[in-house]
Amino acid sequence: MSKHIDSEPLASDIEAATAGIERAELLLADPQWLEADREAEAAYWAAAEAKRKEQELRDCIQRLTEYGCPDLAAALEQGLIKPFVAFMEMRRRRDAA
Repeated sequence: MSKHIDSEPLASDIEAATAGIERAELLLADPQWLEADREAEAAYWAAAEAKRKEQELRDCIQRLTEYGCPDLAAALEQGLIKPFVAFMEMRRRRDAA
């Protein structure tokens, strides 16, 4: 093991940088750490995607309500229809009027 990783506080920026590089090399060499890191990253991106979809759904519901289609907004909120279908129906109604 490197003297930099388990030593007292580092005396210079160069020693700190060297210790950081050595630590990163050790972590990259550990397959369990790599797998845990991959799993954590996958979970992070899955949560980010779920949050993005949730915000997109809220925006669609708000727009449908603002455009005078509260029934479509309610159906979308309940998961009875998809956003594309809701907006196509809203457009059909608008064109028919």
